[in-house]
Amino acid sequence: MKKAMGIKWGLLKIELTKDVSEITKAYRAELRKTNPEDDPEGFKELRAAYEAALEYAKEDEEENDNKTGIDRWIDSVEHIYKDFEKRIDENCWKDLLADSVCESIEDGETAFERLMTFLMDNFRLPQNVWKVLDARFDLQARHDELCEKWPSEFIDYVIVPGINNKELIPYYMFDPGKNADECDQLISLYCNAFSESDDNALDIIKKADGLSESHPYIKALKNYLIVQAKGAESEKALADQEKLYHSFLEDNCIRDRYIATLILNKDYAKCEALCKEIRAENKGDFSIISSLSEALVQQNKLEEAYDVIHDEVKLKEQPIEILAVLQKMKSDISDKILEDISVVKNDNNNEYYKNLVWYALSSSGDNYDKAREFAKHLDADTMDQFDYNYLMSALYSESKEYDKVVEYNEKIIEYIKSNKAVECMDETERKNRLVNIYCNQLMNYSLMKDMTQTEKYINLAISEFPDNDTIQICVIKAKMKMEDYEGARHVSEMMLKTNGLNIIGWYYLSVSAYGMWDDKTAFEAGFKLAQLLPNQPEGYILQLRVLARNNALERFEETIAYIKDIQIEIKDELLYFDTLLHEKDNLQKAFDEYLVLYDKIRDNLDSEDPFYIDELKSKLLECFDEKIKMLRRQGEGVEAAKECKRCCELLNVKLEDSPILSIYKQFSMWEEADAVIDLVIDSNDPESLYQRALLELSKGNGPKAQELYSRIITEYGLDKNDILHTHFMRLKGDLKAQKDFWKKKIKVLKKNDGDTLNAYVHLAFVSKCLGERLASAKYAKLAIKMSERRIANGTDYEPLYRNNLMLMDAILGNYELAETELIKLRNCQLCGMCEYSECKDSYIFEGLIEVLKHNYDKAREIFQYGQKRWPDDVDFYCYECEINSMGV
Repeated sequence: MKKAMGIKWGLLKIELTKDVSEITKAYRAELRKTNPEDDPEGFKELRAAYEAALEYAKEDEEENDNKTGIDRWIDSVEHIYKDFEKRIDENCWKDLLADSVCESIEDGETAFERLMTFLMDNFRLPQNVWKVLDARFDLQARHDELCEKWPSEFIDYVIVPGINNKELIPYYMFDPGKNADECDQLISLYCNAFSESDDNALDIIKKADGLSESHPYIKALKNYLIVQAKGAESEKALADQEKLYHSFLEDNCIRDRYIATLILNKDYAKCEALCKEIRAENKGDFSIISSLSEALVQQNKLEEAYDVIHDEVKLKEQPIEILAVLQKMKSDISDKILEDISVVKNDNNNEYYKNLVWYALSSSGDNYDKAREFAKHLDADTMDQFDYNYLMSALYSESKEYDKVVEYNEKIIEYIKSNKAVECMDETERKNRLVNIYCNQLMNYSLMKDMTQTEKYINLAISEFPDNDTIQICVIKAKMKMEDYEGARHVSEMMLKTNGLNIIGWYYLSVSAYGMWDDKTAFEAGFKLAQLLPNQPEGYILQLRVLARNNALERFEETIAYIKDIQIEIKDELLYFDTLLHEKDNLQKAFDEYLVLYDKIRDNLDSEDPFYIDELKSKLLECFDEKIKMLRRQGEGVEAAKECKRCCELLNVKLEDSPILSIYKQFSMWEEADAVIDLVIDSNDPESLYQRALLELSKGNGPKAQELYSRIITEYGLDKNDILHTHFMRLKGDLKAQKDFWKKKIKVLKKNDGDTLNAYVHLAFVSKCLGERLASAKYAKLAIKMSERRIANGTDYEPLYRNNLMLMDAILGNYELAETELIKLRNCQLCGMCEYSECKDSYIFEGLIEVLKHNYDKAREIFQYGQKRWPDDVDFYCYECEINSMGV
């Protein structure tokens, strides 16, 4: 009893028991709630509690010499598994499964459950044994049922591949008299090295040197990796590889590894001779054709390489299989071979031309036109509709006909959700396909700039797959493309709520917070990422971006020094130059570096990673913005406009999406501003009237602006919450209408989680002008609290919030404090996004304070000065008109 009390029965959610079946059932139930990757310690504790409980139950049974038949049967399972030769002998397992325990109706299911529990930790079985288990227990046919009882990862990534795929490393090739534990270690090392990058793979595979057991596949992989590393042992490894090949002439994997080693060592002549020798005996071996073709091409024997492929085409036996070979061929040969293949007749035209289309789309040459020609031979009526729609979606995606892509994707989604798909696809495959197609739709609609459909698929994807990482990442990227940084941040926080160690979640939280100018969160998330990935650059770079933007040069240099000290190399030029961007002395250098990078790839954009292109364009846009901003601050309006046009032309940005109109207005270039509105906006579009109304206000032409405003209201209507209304309320001096407008605006903003600060500032001022002392004080205090909180959190817009504080102090009667704040404002650093040489808003707010003090002539003087200096800001003109309309 004392031993039983040491067992954590609470983890298994059962009372003390000696019933092995109950213990197993409880363990399986809790296991479904505990993910080993998310909670490794929790998993270990659960497993320890389960093993201790089983040991307690078994020992108790042994003491009483009362083992059940199932217990003795599981002992036999363990005995076979621990003896490696018996483990890989399918006859041993057949005998085991023929035991009366398995055949018993009463005990059969319990035996199966105990076996499954055992196999979760002991799954290193060859394919022939998995097939025996499948034949006895119908493992594949019971897939969905098993996934409900056992972790789907165990079913989908252990059992199903075990039955259908040959083992990565043949078990029968281990030396006789095998040590089971060491064999398992070798298998694990080989699988890990096989899936790792080359540098890490060599380190992993060398761990096998300390084991007494060996395997020819381990030796072949190690030799290959040593030759690739080009170290002192390369020659010996190459010689060992050749000996290994001659020792296992019948094994194609060792043969192919030897040929790959020859190519790696650039021993093309020897590779050619070996491949020709093998090909003479077996002409249909396409891996040999591929290696032979590559060896010939590398020796510039292009005609002979062509003849090798051409001979295979003439065989007319599954000619489509040789398409993979063309991936390694130079484009001129590749195109020539493609022409040969296209004339070979095939009984299954749909299957044949479908494969041709796929190859033409994926080949290195420019074969899109050929792909379209091949697609014309497809018979859509007789072809599988899923295959056809999937192929056409890919075809139109290549030509960037996104409207066609989304059309075919809709058909794919309709099929995947149909009853037919439920019957034909297992649930995992169906979900995976749906996830992929949702992501594809998101990407295409965002490329089409159809925000309505993009938002629709964002909501659809998140509602159906709220915890799917692929969906969440795709949604974040779409939100970032839409510049909805708040939405991207929300999804990142969702990811981290599910898994606080999710490195992708921390990365995008930092990036989205950076886009929101929440530098505190951006820095903290970057710091967390650096803790999770201490030997990778991403977390440190995210911190550098924030430090650079805030001119924290000392911390910036300290971080750079630390990165160098721990020997992390920042390989990505984009991320490195981003740190230069906000150092004013290096703006031109950063700009030049980005242009060099863009020039390298601009002629071949389609072959580049689209996210790399987006990032590079984004960085170039930042540089252009900084340069244009600098020119505007220096009063160089013509040069700023030239740079703006150059940016639009180079990066394919629409003129209406650029700051060109505000540049022309800032420098009173009225003819150019008129021409831009004519050029980019249809005269029948209400947006044209809207922009012209603002332009007339900038010119100081109130009557003309009023006429255009009236037309907008009469002909098209205007959202009652549109800020344009307030400009014309000021022209009339209608303070009450302004008060009503801002009160309604605050309600709308609160309902939609919008920013209410600016509305409270206006409401406080208007209420004060109306003599509503208590109301204005209430709104002013709210605005002060919000502004101070933002300043405390750190922001690039501090001057703007200090303007708010200055005006609110005046509203509360603290004029001396307001004047002191004004002096500070005129001497402080400008907002990061400011296009002017000094704080324009400080003059607007100074004028408003003079209004509160009833110094109307002084206020007029300030507003008139502002009109001349900053004609693009209509507030100066509107406030002057308001004073005149009020008769003061």
